[in-house]
Amino acid sequence: MNTIENDKKEERQKRLLEKIARFRLFDDDFMTKVFEHDLKLTEFLLSIILQRKDLEVIESNTQVVQKSLTGRSVKFVHNVGGNRVEFSMESESDGTHRLFQLLEILLCKKEKVYIIDEINRSLHPKLTMQFVKKFFSTTQGRRIQLITSSHESRIMSHDIVRRDEIWIADKNADDSTKLFSLEEKQVRIDRVLSETYMDNVWGGVPVFLDEDEKNDKDE
Repeated sequence: MNTIENDKKEERQKRLLEKIARFRLFDDDFMTKVFEHDLKLTEFLLSIILQRKDLEVIESNTQVVQKSLTGRSVKFVHNVGGNRVEFSMESESDGTHRLFQLLEILLCKKEKVYIIDEINRSLHPKLTMQFVKKFFSTTQGRRIQLITSSHESRIMSHDIVRRDEIWIADKNADDSTKLFSLEEKQVRIDRVLSETYMDNVWGGVPVFLDEDEKNDKDE
């Protein structure tokens, strides 16, 4: 191969790498290349986000193959009364849509900080906890950080996060917000964090009028 051909090959590779670098999670090009003619890869990705080891992908189509702007790249097969029924992405639940929105966090190889508001939105509590666990297991050794707000108190567990990684938002008397870490509270390692939080030991929990009246009577 002569020098000119080498230069052309390197230039083509450079253009391809630049194109890949511009892919976003829900770009049509991205979806096409991820799911095109590779059922095993499709199964692998979906098993991660759906936490379904028994998931089986029987067909994977792309918009390019279908020549249609209305088709989607992935269809889900549900077992309904012993029959296999296909569902499009549009027919799936808000929780499944939410998982696809969060998928990039697990797949990203770049140095990034993700800031997610209400990571538990539309997700079952167990799915939220599993996603956070999966984040920690899949990002070991990578320079990537996840900062999220959540009302799912069960994430507050010594088995999942450290005390210095948990910050509570509470209101001051003038309705301004204060933030503090559980590390500042010197919480004992044997305390059940979620239960202690819900008991309003540290603040950051809504207090209702009838609860105030009950507490006054108890005192």
